[in-house]
Amino acid sequence: MKVNQISSKYILLSLIVILGSTLRIYDLNHKSLWLDEIIAVNTTQLGMMNIFSFFWDFQSRSAPLYFMILHFFVLFGRDEFIVRLPSVIFGILSILLIYKVGELFFRRPREGLIGAFLLSISTMNVQLSQEATMYSLFMFLSLLSFFLFYKVIKENHQKLWIGFILATILGLFSHYYMLFVLFIEMLFFAFIMLKNRSSFIISVRKVGKKKIFLLVSGLMTISIILIRLLQNALYIIKTGLAWSPWGLKPTSLFEDLFNYFSFGFSSPFISNLYGSYVGASLLYVFLLFFLVGIFTSIREHREQTILLLLWVFLPTITVFILTFNVSSPIAAAKYMIFIIPGYLVGVSRGISQMANSLLKCYYKFNYGLSSIPMLERRQARVSLAITMVTMVAFTVVSVAPLQKYYKSENENWRAAARYLETNSTPGDIIFVEPHYCLQCVLYYYNADLEKTLVISRYLLTRFFNLSVEDVVSNYERIWFIYSSHAKLTDQEEKIEDWVLSNFFEAKRFPGISIFFKLPKGTIVARTKDMRFSGLDSPPNETKAEFWHNDDSASFNVSIVNNTNHTIMIHAKSITKSALELVIDDSSKGIMTFAADDWSYTELGTFYFDSGSHEIKLVNREGGNLGDTYVVFDQVIIRPSTLSLGL
Repeated sequence: MKVNQISSKYILLSLIVILGSTLRIYDLNHKSLWLDEIIAVNTTQLGMMNIFSFFWDFQSRSAPLYFMILHFFVLFGRDEFIVRLPSVIFGILSILLIYKVGELFFRRPREGLIGAFLLSISTMNVQLSQEATMYSLFMFLSLLSFFLFYKVIKENHQKLWIGFILATILGLFSHYYMLFVLFIEMLFFAFIMLKNRSSFIISVRKVGKKKIFLLVSGLMTISIILIRLLQNALYIIKTGLAWSPWGLKPTSLFEDLFNYFSFGFSSPFISNLYGSYVGASLLYVFLLFFLVGIFTSIREHREQTILLLLWVFLPTITVFILTFNVSSPIAAAKYMIFIIPGYLVGVSRGISQMANSLLKCYYKFNYGLSSIPMLERRQARVSLAITMVTMVAFTVVSVAPLQKYYKSENENWRAAARYLETNSTPGDIIFVEPHYCLQCVLYYYNADLEKTLVISRYLLTRFFNLSVEDVVSNYERIWFIYSSHAKLTDQEEKIEDWVLSNFFEAKRFPGISIFFKLPKGTIVARTKDMRFSGLDSPPNETKAEFWHNDDSASFNVSIVNNTNHTIMIHAKSITKSALELVIDDSSKGIMTFAADDWSYTELGTFYFDSGSHEIKLVNREGGNLGDTYVVFDQVIIRPSTLSLGL
């Protein structure tokens, strides 16, 4: 390879690494830490020995290595940038490493460069490289293990064996799914032995007794860790800890998984983002490139192709069988992140081979040549052109998923805590559901905890022998934080129904709803209790949307005392909302408002006699109002003399 080719290769690789680094560092501290990240940071406070013993004694679902690494970063601070920095580093290193894998497998830099670029803009990898979780580390170590493993088979050097054993051991301590990586390597090793048995025996004899001893010692260490990992994995499955409500469902596992690998989101999400036909077509393009890479390499690079097939499909099929047999999700897509490099190397090979085929057709059609004139300067230019075209095409496809990721957020505990600090007063009680999300509130909540009690239902019962119902009946200022994780502890939605009956939703953040106790005499009407007309389709139980003129919702309320009542709607709008309020068939006028986020808007204060009354909300648009839209989930009617307490 000439100097100018080497220079072009490293210039391109440098640009790819800069791009990948930018995407992973961009807005790193913008989003709040979510549950898994806060658990990770809090785990580091246990100390190095306790972290390891928790894993060894079946007290943790997670392997310990990541927490040990994070322990040293937390010494410099607990803000979002610092605690996410290790994942960023391992994500960037993975870009460099996949380049080496692609170059090693196919003996030229083009596949490595395309694979590195695809990984650099991979939405799923960017996301997990911006989270304070173990998945970025796990992918890097699994990729390093595959790289050194293949180098060992080809070169059989002592340093490579030591590096492979260390990478594999560290990988086993990073995530339980490293067992798949080890199993793939064992199967491939057996294949190589059967294929080249005589040459392998000769190679082993040349190694020497000292190297054989080091090799056996390393493999024995791996075996000991492997046994413990299998025990832990069986314990997790037996106790039901393996089940995940956010896991891959058996009916759509393959489609969802490869959508995650290609675009970073599940199939329904991609269909909503691009449209069902476009989303499916883009996925098929990815899969087509992968299959082209496999089928065009099976003769010339049979060993590498078999390793890629094992890498991508063995864990996928195994998880599908296990998930199908237990009829419930046991693996989230992020557990399978170690497959992404193998998948993208296959895709990059397909892109390269398809480009070669197009060039051959071009020369044959125009010049009658059966092979491409491979002048070195022309070859370098063609390789560069193929890489650049690929970068542009896949960048365009990746823009929308990346934008969606940067704008979305799992849980905003930071904003929720700031809201509570602003609106709570000394003497308030704050309940958190489920109980393990209590640490999320305490991570960000800076108010005086001696004057404000922050607790969960579980802790209240266990340590104070009190029920939350008793506390609510005796105290006025009570908050209730209901997290999206409550679906695990409240599968029958009994807690949610009780909260909705005794509280109103004061504020909503991504993954978190903050409720405040209803003042006496306040009435809450929810969409599931309303009657609708004019809508394209009935609303679901949690919210209703008005798009057209005359879309309406009506409900009845029972007023106890003759007095003025204020009517408020919990809603948000895209541009502008216009609602006509009708009480007992009497129009009270059209109220216009704009709410970019969920908030309460007063529709007015009116006098009510005691007894039953019908309230109707009618969407209005056209004329001076223009196009209007509103989505809402509840209406509050309260005596005007009472404050909601916020």
